[in-house]
Order: sequence, then structure tokens, then C-alpha cells
Amino acid sequence: MLLFKATWADLGLAFFVGIFGYLGAQLASRKIITPYVAAGCGGFIVGILAAILQTMGIATSAGNIIVSALMPLVPGVAITNSFREIVDRNTISGVVRAVDAVIIAGSIGAGVVIGTSLCSMLAHMIGGF
Repeated sequence: MLLFKATWADLGLAFFVGIFGYLGAQLASRKIITPYVAAGCGGFIVGILAAILQTMGIATSAGNIIVSALMPLVPGVAITNSFREIVDRNTISGVVRAVDAVIIAGSIGAGVVIGTSLCSMLAHMIGGF
């Protein structure tokens, strides 16, 4: 993220936001059976924490924090396995794994959008930030 002009402070904050997001996703997966909702909860936590940090003036860029903190939640292994299975001519299982990974990534993105939108809406309602 330093290539995108992120500050070291934002990267330090992203470390802790990522920990809270990952723990939130793990706790949600224990209570909720659907894995997509648990991933969305992790994205929501990351999004709302990053937006709160930027709104309070602690962080300079919520976008850099969000991108850095979402790395533990991204289904990278599922995407890699789906490509491997498609190359090995297991087309149906490869496509199913790819669709599953895309749905998980979409739920993470939806959680981030809901979290950041909720924070900005509350900030405008309060009017102080």
C-alpha cells in the first residue's frame, strides 16, 4: 500500500482494523451458519472502523485502510483452487468454487459498503464531523 501513497500510520491502523474484522468474521461464523453473512460481517466491521477512523481525523485515507485490512478475508485459496480445477478439466467443480469465491467477495464488498455508508450517514445526522 505504500505504492499508493499510504502513510505508515494508516498501515498500522489497518493492521488492527484487519484483526478486528477477521475476529468479527470468525465470531459471526460460529453463530451464523451461512458463510456469506459471516464474511459480510467482517467486511462491515472493517468498513465502519476505517470510516470512523477517517471521520475522527485519526486516519488519512479510509480506502487504504480498507484495502489493507481486507486481505485476511479475501478467498484467495478458493480462487486459486478453482483455476487449478478448471485447468485439470474438472470444469463443474472449478466453476462452482469460482462462483462461491465470487459470492464471498461480493458479500465482503457489500459489508464494506454498508459500513462506510452507515458511518457517513450517522456523521451527517450528527453534524459534528
